[in-house]
Amino acid sequence: MDPRPPFAVRLRQFRQSLGMTQAELAKGVLGLAPVPGVSEVTVAHWESGRRVPRPLHLALLLKVFQLDGPNAAVFIREAAQGHEGIRAFIRSFEATLPKLGEVDLEGSSQE
Repeated sequence: MDPRPPFAVRLRQFRQSLGMTQAELAKGVLGLAPVPGVSEVTVAHWESGRRVPRPLHLALLLKVFQLDGPNAAVFIREAAQGHEGIRAFIRSFEATLPKLGEVDLEGSSQE
């Protein structure tokens, strides 16, 4: 059995299903929004379970992986399990949702 948290396992599975390296995922997340702090090392920490994405990064991952509905809910719930203050995390995540309409997978802002 994999000792990593379910979110870490799922994140790696989604990334690999798209044929992306950790570096490519990091660049994809960085290209979606002007949010610093996502590097190949950051993605490696997420996939190892050492860290959990910030709410905005989590929202961008949903966009990269094209997750919505029940799949998005599971992804968010699993991420929240590895984060201190689950309710605060979810509230913070929900606050980022309106910002998702401002970004796209190509990295250009919609106006």
